Amino acid sequence: MMEARTRIALVVSIASFASLTSFACGSTPEESGAAFGGGTGDGVGGAPPMGGAPGTGGAMLGTGGGVGGGVNLDGGGVGGGFTGDAACAATSLAPETIETTTTMDVTEVKPIALYLMVDQSGSMAGAKWTQAVNAIIGFVNDPASANLDVALNFFATADIFRTCDISAYGTPLVPLGRLPGHAPAIINETNLHFPSTGTPISAALAGATGFCEGFKTLTTRDPADEDCVVVFLTDGDPSGCDTDLNNIAQIAGDAWTNSQVRTYAIGMQGANFGLLNDIATRGNGDCDASAPNAQACDVTTGAGALSAALALIRDTITTTQTTTVTMTTPLACEWGIPAPPPGEIFDPTQVNVELLANGTSSPLGNVASQADCPNFSNAWYYDDPINPTRIIACDDTCTAVTQPGVAGVNVLLGCAIEPAIPK
Repeated sequence: MMEARTRIALVVSIASFASLTSFACGSTPEESGAAFGGGTGDGVGGAPPMGGAPGTGGAMLGTGGGVGGGVNLDGGGVGGGFTGDAACAATSLAPETIETTTTMDVTEVKPIALYLMVDQSGSMAGAKWTQAVNAIIGFVNDPASANLDVALNFFATADIFRTCDISAYGTPLVPLGRLPGHAPAIINETNLHFPSTGTPISAALAGATGFCEGFKTLTTRDPADEDCVVVFLTDGDPSGCDTDLNNIAQIAGDAWTNSQVRTYAIGMQGANFGLLNDIATRGNGDCDASAPNAQACDVTTGAGALSAALALIRDTITTTQTTTVTMTTPLACEWGIPAPPPGEIFDPTQVNVELLANGTSSPLGNVASQADCPNFSNAWYYDDPINPTRIIACDDTCTAVTQPGVAGVNVLLGCAIEPAIPK
């Protein structure tokens, strides 16, 4: 009778332990200890305090008292219960995502504001207008123009009562916007215009330089030291408003002296290059430093000349800035080993991994190293077998892990490590 009490006491002790675990490594109720029973013989015990009469097929703990419903420590019991070497209890934890960080230097054009003022007088009709439109569209679509802030206006204004109104040119028809995203607005506005007006150079130049002077005082510039330049395109002599050539050129001179606003002048066939060279000189906007007597851009030589001049101005006024960019990318098939539950010590020989896909889980087996991967299916290995910190999927397993429907993996702590199956 003493022997029977001892055996019952052991059953209670082990069964109580099993009821506290959070995950069972076994795949059936009998293996996992979820139900203590399954035997067919009469039970030996069943006396209080266990409660219940001798059972004929093991019952849950507390409701039956047979050997068939107990824990057999030596594997010799009649029932199909929890055995000491057939199953174990584990804690299921989500692994940490392992990321790789790459740092690189990126060089890009430093933003600069460019106010493009275009002559739409009647003399621009025909090939010159086609050349101007195509050059503007090509310039804003050019990848090399990315990061420029461009504003656009035309002179004279369509409102004949404001032909000499400087404020009509001080507010761009197309506000400043950064390329390449701003290109459609520039193109759409350009396609709405055609040559039909006079050539009020003084008012248009004063409006354009005044805009840039005001821009350079803004605290909302991005970057804070963003510069602003005027690009002035015409094909003729001034008509109307102030036609004094010295006064006109001094408008650009004052903008440079007072606010360091550069003015670049571009002349098409028929332009007064004496005036344009003076504007460029006083406005510190030399289009071609290799030609000391030709500060303005002369685009009278052909259809591509204006495009080349705009590109030259862009390349002259822009500077590049280099920034360091750090990119962090998750590694698809590597996971950090989760910390064990409080009070427990991590044991690398007590780790298993299961793949979670389409709502189900399937086990992955362990191999000693990456070199062993080709010989096994559904396998994983440690980054360091002695002091592991990461779980890494073998290549063929990684392919499975990255398929649609795969949610990731679970790491099970507390069960003896399961070896991978050879191919």
